This record gives sequence, structure tokens and C-alpha cells, in this order.
Amino acid sequence: MRTFPRAAARVAACCLALCIACAGGASSPVDVVDAVDAVDAVDAADAADLPSAAVYRVMTFNLRTPFGDTDGNAWEFRRDRATGALAAQAPDLMGTQEGWLFQLEDLMTAVPGYAWAGTSRSDSEVDEYSAVFWRTDRFDAEASGTFWLGTDPSDPLSTFGPAQAFPRIATWVRLRPRDGSGPFLFLNTHVDYETADDIQQKSAALLVRKAAELGAGIPVVVTGDFNAPPASAPWNILTGAAAWEGARGEFSDAWVELDRPEEGTFHGFTGTSSTGRIDWILHRGGFAARNVRRVTDAAPDGGYPSDHFPVWADLERVP
Repeated sequence: MRTFPRAAARVAACCLALCIACAGGASSPVDVVDAVDAVDAVDAADAADLPSAAVYRVMTFNLRTPFGDTDGNAWEFRRDRATGALAAQAPDLMGTQEGWLFQLEDLMTAVPGYAWAGTSRSDSEVDEYSAVFWRTDRFDAEASGTFWLGTDPSDPLSTFGPAQAFPRIATWVRLRPRDGSGPFLFLNTHVDYETADDIQQKSAALLVRKAAELGAGIPVVVTGDFNAPPASAPWNILTGAAAWEGARGEFSDAWVELDRPEEGTFHGFTGTSSTGRIDWILHRGGFAARNVRRVTDAAPDGGYPSDHFPVWADLERVP
């Protein structure tokens, strides 16, 4: 719920009470004070329901590629479902996976107020992006970039070996909140589903190292489709339960942090998931999770925006 700013509400209350008095009503200075006190009381009650200015709603959203679906799940039908989900959840930060440039532009056109950064996995405009979005009224971007989940992270199309199904990327942005608090790193990725040749472990270890490099001394938020459930090898590496070639993360999984029962996130457009939670929101070094949920709502036409449920978490800045 968005409320009228307190200062404006106080002025409005005073004006209303004075107008009644001028019209011959029973208002008095006491009535004016009572009206203002009432506004303050309502405002305080509303404020209790609102996330504080130091809380960021972070969402991870696998958009599903626009190709391969020719029925009611084609992008032409899903466009309004996806933009409607974005507008309804109103995240401050969002990481998307599988989106092509025109899909990202559709989101920007339908739901203004965001900026985004990213490069496609083939370093061209005709491939999938792992894009990062942020609200421009809350954050300013200081730097951004993309690296590849491969033996040479700076080389487009780099992989960890021939078994890897596709080139995979991570996009990052260093953001400075407009409320004067310190900067943080926001990183979004899409890890390959292939488990041969330790590809997922190598990807997780690289993410740990790059987060330490790019986010040195500042908090870090990571979103993504990791193609693996909690307690898997990549999850253990990122959360510090295991190490890989010296890399051991220190990330908290917002879902686990709040002790929520595990729920799957891939549902194949059915609305029911029988697989694990493969879409994660992780953080370290200055955040605490306050709420988290899957977005399982069908659109008004009965369809779903994607074959994955979006997931969001409310993360609070903490000392």
C-alpha cells in the first residue's frame, strides 16, 4: 500500500478542519490538532505494513526463450503475462535468464522506471541474456559488465569443456542507493544444466571468485537459474558447505535463511512443479532476508508468464 506523504497529509488535514470552521462548523483549534493526530495514527499504521527504505525486493525470473513454443505459450501470448507479473511484484532489483533483446525491451516498454545492463552469451544481439534490472529512482549504476562461465571469463563463448551445453554468462552491476547508503554488487547468472566434467562445480567456484573480486569490501546479491537444487554441489560451494579448488563462498540462501519448506520453481507451464528449487536468491556481507516467495499466480487468461515461477526476496540492509 502506498500512502500519501506524511507532510502532505498533515497539511490536508489542517486545511480541511479550517475550511469547516470558516463554513460555520464546529471546528476549533482542538479539532485541527485532533485531525492531524488522526492522520499521524493512520500513517503510522500504514508504515508498519510497508517495507522500510532499507529493504530491497529482489526477483529472479527465467523468462523462457521466445523460441520453441508455438501454442499459447509463445512469447506473443506470454508478453502481457510477463510484464503483468513484473508490474505486480514491482521488484527493486531483478535478474532475468533466457531473455532475448526484444523480450527485455518489451519489459522496459511496458513497465517503465527501470534500467538494465547485460551482454548476450554470444556477445551479439541475437542470443540469450542474463540481464540485471534496477529501479532508477532507488539506485545509480557505477559500473557493470558480463563474464563467461568458462576457462577464460573474458572470452565470449568460453566454456568449461565440450560437454557444456551452451556458453553461459553472469552479468553484474555495482549499484549505489540514492538514500546515501553504501554501494553493493548485484550479479545474475544462468548455470549450465550439464553435470558432466564438473561443469556446475567449476561455474560455482568461478562465481565465488568473481564475486570476491568485483564485490570486494561491499555486500553482494546473486540471483540466477542454477539448474540444481539446494544441497547440490554448486549450492554447497556458493554457501560454504563445500569448497572447489580453493573457492568457498559465504552466501546465504534467502529461502533457507527463512526456513521455508522447499518448493520447486520449474513447472513447464503446468503451474505445478515436481522438481527442486533451481532458481535462487543469495546474498552476503550486509543483507538479511525478511520475506521470500514463489510467484505462482496464473495470468487472467489462465496461462503463465514462463515455464519457471519467478522468485522474490525482501532483503534488508544491515550493519
